[in-house]
Order: sequence, then C-alpha cells, then structure tokens
Amino acid sequence: MTQFAGSSLQSLQRWVNHIHSMSLEQPGADPPFTDPSLSDLVERILPLATYYTGITSFIEMRSHLEYGLVNHALCASIRNMLKVCPEMVC
Repeated sequence: MTQFAGSSLQSLQRWVNHIHSMSLEQPGADPPFTDPSLSDLVERILPLATYYTGITSFIEMRSHLEYGLVNHALCASIRNMLKVCPEMVC
C-alpha cells in the first residue's frame, strides 16, 4: 500500500512541478489552476504526505516481533496516532 502511496505522491509532485514550470516558462498562459490558495495548499500538504508515507512504510517493515518488543509497541502506538492524521489534514 505504501508503494502505491509513494508512487502516487511522486506523480503528484511531478505534476505540481510541471504546472509550476509551465507558469514560469509562459507568463501569459493560464495554468490549469490559477488560484494561489490552492497552489499554496498543495505545497503545504506534499511534505506532510511524504512524512506520512515514510512513517507508514517504517511501521510496515519494523512492526514484526522479530525486531523486538519495544519496536513492536512503538509501531503499534504510532499506528494508533496515524489513524487521526487523515482527519486532521482534511
């Protein structure tokens, strides 16, 4: 699941960079979204999504008992905290 989230995050980042480069190359052309607040919102959410996917991939990799009980408990508590994360972003 995180591979899909990571790839979709990368494609979203490429799309934002493409739109940004279009607006810099052609100052007279209107980009697909001209609302500066929407652009600002996307630029603020992208780093959060990067952190979220990194943390979830860590949880998936290290939550097994073979990495120790402390690591298992840490991943379980982080997983519980991340349940609230999508609600805070939306």
